[in-house]
Amino acid sequence: MSRDDTAEGRLLLATRKMQAVDLNGALADILRCLELKPDWAEAHVIHGRILMLTADLAGAEVAFRRAL
Repeated sequence: MSRDDTAEGRLLLATRKMQAVDLNGALADILRCLELKPDWAEAHVIHGRILMLTADLAGAEVAFRRAL
């Protein structure tokens, strides 16, 4: 398994893509991360941030609630 196929690797990729304003790529990576580690609060926070940037406020709220 390569580093990019781990939850940690996907979180890192999603964060970098979010900073580069590649929101579609960031969303794909964070969703893969959450498939690998569905209870990871930090990943849900990043997911919420990405959704906020794409103006999906309802989805962002759900992601932030899952982080709690």
